[in-house]
Formats: sequence, C-alpha cells, structure tokens
Amino acid sequence: MTDAKDLDSASADGPVFGASAIAQGAMPGTNLPFLQPYPGSTMEGYVTRQYDELRMPLGPFKTDQSQMQQWPVKSQMVAGQAVYIRYETPKDRSPFEIMSNYRETLQKEGFHVLWQCVSKQCVVGGDTKPSVDRDPVWPVSDRSFGTYFFNNDGRMLTARLDSGNSAQTWVYLWVGGPSNADGGTTRVYAVQTKPMHTGLVQGSSELLTAAAMGQALGQQGRFAMHLPFDYNRATLRPDAMAQIRQLAQALQSHPNWQIGLDGHTDAVGGAAFNQKLSEERAAAVKTALLRLGVPATQVATRGLGATQPVASNATKEGMAQNRRVEVVNLTPGFVPTLASAPQAVPPMQADGAVPAMTSPAPAPSVGDNGQQGGSRIQQAQNADLPAPVKDAAQTATDAARSEIHYQIYRGVSDLVGGLFH
Repeated sequence: MTDAKDLDSASADGPVFGASAIAQGAMPGTNLPFLQPYPGSTMEGYVTRQYDELRMPLGPFKTDQSQMQQWPVKSQMVAGQAVYIRYETPKDRSPFEIMSNYRETLQKEGFHVLWQCVSKQCVVGGDTKPSVDRDPVWPVSDRSFGTYFFNNDGRMLTARLDSGNSAQTWVYLWVGGPSNADGGTTRVYAVQTKPMHTGLVQGSSELLTAAAMGQALGQQGRFAMHLPFDYNRATLRPDAMAQIRQLAQALQSHPNWQIGLDGHTDAVGGAAFNQKLSEERAAAVKTALLRLGVPATQVATRGLGATQPVASNATKEGMAQNRRVEVVNLTPGFVPTLASAPQAVPPMQADGAVPAMTSPAPAPSVGDNGQQGGSRIQQAQNADLPAPVKDAAQTATDAARSEIHYQIYRGVSDLVGGLFH
C-alpha cells in the first residue's frame, strides 16, 4: 500500500507494482507482486508501459477470419500503467487447475471476477482456432494472439479491484493447455488506472521569458514556476528545461543578483513527506541551473512543504497551483517596489556552510533615508521564517546521495524491470 502523497496525478491504494518500467522485449521482467506465477512456470514474454490503453474482455471473442482480426463482443477500454506477461506452464498441469489457483488468489486480494469462460464458451461459434495477426486486448504484446486452445482446453478470466481515489486494478488471464511437445501457456494482462500526464508538450507562449522573470524579480521580488516533475518525485521532466533555461538567462543577465528557490507542495500526504519533497524539488532546480552555468553562490534553496498554499487544496486545480517553485530575490539591499510585495525571505546560506538551527540575521535593507540599514519591520518578518536549507545537490555526489535518501524515505526501491508504482 502507498501513502497519500503530493498529487501530480491521483495516487491509489491497492496493489503496488514495483518502480521503474523496462522497454518492450527486455528480459527478464518482474512478476506482479500480488499475483505470482503458477509454480514451475517460466516467463517467456514481458511488455510494460507507463501509460497505455487495453481492451479488457467481458464476453466471448468474435472472429472476422477474412480480416484476420478478433475482438470480444463485450469489453471495456482501461487506461493506465500496464503490463503483459507470458508464461510457459508445466506440461502436467491443466488449465482448470492453474486458473482455479489464480482465481483463488485474486479473490483473496479483493478482486471481483467480472467474466470467465471455459474452452469453446470463450468464442462466438465455438471456433477456438482462428488465425489472427494482432492481439485484440493489447496490440503491443510480444506475439500474435488468438483464442486458440490446444485440444480445445483453455480458460479466460477478467477481474477488477476497486481501490481508493476511484482507482482500479484490472487483470485479464488467458490459460491454455499443453501441446504434445510443449507446456501450456498463461498470458497475464494487468492495468492500474491513473490519470495520464498532460501538458508535457509546451508552447513558447506558455513560457515565462527571461525578460519577464527579470522584471518580476526586479519589482515584486518573486514569481512562481509550475514545473513538471515526475509523480511524487524530485526528478524534473525534460520539458521543464525550457523554463529553467530562461531563468538561467535572467540570472546571467544580472550576475550580482542572488535568488532563493522555495519549493512548495499541496496538502495531500504527511507533513514530513511534503517537506522532504519540497526541499528535493528546489534542489533539483538549482542543480539544473548549475549545469547551465549559473554560479552556485547565486542560488539558495529551501523547502516549505504545504505550509504556504496559494489556492484551496480541495480541488485538483487548487492543488496544481500549490505545487510550485517560487523564485525569490535575496540580493542584499533589495526592496520590492510594490507595496503589496510579499515579505522577504531569509538571506542566502553561503555555499557549503552548515545551515543554522536558529533564524539567521536579516538581510540588509535600504531604510527611508536611502542608506543600508536594518529595518525593524524587515527583521521581524525574517525572524518568523525558517533558515534556508543547505543545497543538497552542489555536486553530482550530493545529488546522488540526496536521491538515495529520498528513496529510503519513501520505502521504495527502483528495481530494474519493476512495474506500477
């Protein structure tokens, strides 16, 4: 089971399938943790996709032999993270025995059987030997699929588990008997529903330009970036770089500026997780800036978790607004030109220094007489704010260590060939 976390897409309680997907055809794959293979089975095919659409059968298959196609007369299209596994099963085990064991396990896990059939009942007209050139359930499976059961000995089953947040896990099983020379075959299709990531292709009109960033930092003293990260992680997606390059250009145009990157999350999940995630995401943006040539001393980072929402966390739209990285002008002596500008933040932690456990001294500000001095109002504001977080990714080593700590915190390991997280 997973904890509720910062939602870039809906999280779900239910079967949790390993972490990182592998490419089609890569072997070996990873068994589904909630549905281990029948004893003595050998994995012969494996395909997984982070997001795809499968046609889950809810009735017998119909064949158009002239078109070499087949499809279930009743089905439901299901979209989400998907896996296909093909096993060769022992020659001395019947489809009846194998399917009975799978069904028993699924029901113990909370699945409801939606449809099942035996041999000729699985096909309209009873012909279980059609020739087809594509899999009607998932065309990317590792070989052409048909309802062919050797000696008309086979079974099918479709089951579903309904979990929290309206999430579902679907499983379709195809179990065929052994031939004279080979063992039987079991095909497993599984889908865990989730929203598809959208907005990954960004138009130039949606970008904050370097000029606009410079103007915001020079006047209001801050602006927000809604950058695409991997779900519940601090990994920036490739399409985030266009926006970060604009920020790097703005900083390179103002080499005397110092900025802070404040990470923010929505309110879903525990405070400790959100705090950690906000710190890691701010650090990830700094790492990207450093790779673009921005000096490390020009950028500080900290995480504020879900403590400073800008919208309601009761809606998806509000949560999306709250998941952000704010860029704040920390240049000594800077005073926002707008009276409504947000309060200042603590001064930048010197690169490589250990963060103080108490609130740092306030940054110098320009007094009413135009001289640099400590404004009491400014000091009072700064005293209530936490000290900035030491940058967790000053070097590649620090970045790697940060990621390891992040994974340990979540209790999830990225297993090669894993599935569904």
